[in-house]
Amino acid sequence: MERGKLAYGGVPLVRIAGVLIALMLAVGLNARVAQAIPITFTTSGTVPSTGDTVSASAEFTVLSGGNLQIVLTNTTSGGTLANGDALTDLFFTVIAADPVLAMSSATGNTLNPSATGVDLKAVNKGDGTWEFVGHPGSTFGVNENGVNFPYEYGLSTAGDGGLFNGDLIDGPDYHIVAAGTDLNLDGLKNFPAVDTSATFVISGYSGLTEANIRNVAFSFGTTPDLVSEGGGPPQQVIPEPTTVALLGIGLCGLLLGKRRKG
Repeated sequence: MERGKLAYGGVPLVRIAGVLIALMLAVGLNARVAQAIPITFTTSGTVPSTGDTVSASAEFTVLSGGNLQIVLTNTTSGGTLANGDALTDLFFTVIAADPVLAMSSATGNTLNPSATGVDLKAVNKGDGTWEFVGHPGSTFGVNENGVNFPYEYGLSTAGDGGLFNGDLIDGPDYHIVAAGTDLNLDGLKNFPAVDTSATFVISGYSGLTEANIRNVAFSFGTTPDLVSEGGGPPQQVIPEPTTVALLGIGLCGLLLGKRRKG
């Protein structure tokens, strides 16, 4: 070994440092990629007013520019059988922060009339499409029917007994029905419906990840006839690249310390 060159266990310290840097970069990149993986919450239950079994899912993905994308899907097997079985709401809470969120867009394909890429964002009175309401740091509370909604944010096409503004949305218009739905059942053809799923983009989600989403709940019907909590995957804490870098620097310091003591 040449004089003046530091080594540990016969291996040049420069080589060890190079390996550590490569490891830090790889782990940091993987952390960033992992944070972009969507989190999906699902639910299933029986609607009391109809006796039918229903199910739904909500996929949350953080997009660039501080946007949160939500894909809300009616996953009921065999199609929606009644208006009370249609998916009308999604509620959720953001932990460790109280961001001021707003809906940028809402799109989906519709039945009766049949159309693709329909704008579902409620803007004017009587639109009857979908509205987003947030209560950062608080909750929706109790609606006119005495049902408590302990969630910060919500998407709805039904109004839910005064939880939403009421002047933009009300009733079953543009509720989400499952794939394979027969619109001749239970007067389903009397209302415009979203076919299977709708996609929403929510702005104001800067500095947060999918792991901040908690307390997801779905509701069906306009009363709503069923409110069902959603289950999601185990929440994982993903290390930031800066954290990994600090660990690598600490290891290098330990190696230097050992060399000097030797």
